[in-house]
Amino acid sequence: MGLKVLLADDETEYVDTLAERLELRDYSVRVVHDGISALTAVEEDMPDVVVLDLFMPCLLYTSPSPRDTERS
Repeated sequence: MGLKVLLADDETEYVDTLAERLELRDYSVRVVHDGISALTAVEEDMPDVVVLDLFMPCLLYTSPSPRDTERS
């Protein structure tokens, strides 16, 4: 297997498609859908590359992300 890639995004359809494309190119891909899982995956897998959605629900505060306020 190639480089280890961690994809962290709460939009499952997007990351699943990206993961499939990367796996076809021999990358080892792990997909997570929230911040806590992303932190755990970094500790467990030590990925070479992390692709991270910056507007996922945040661990540091409880207010909505900017994307959530755009939808209301």
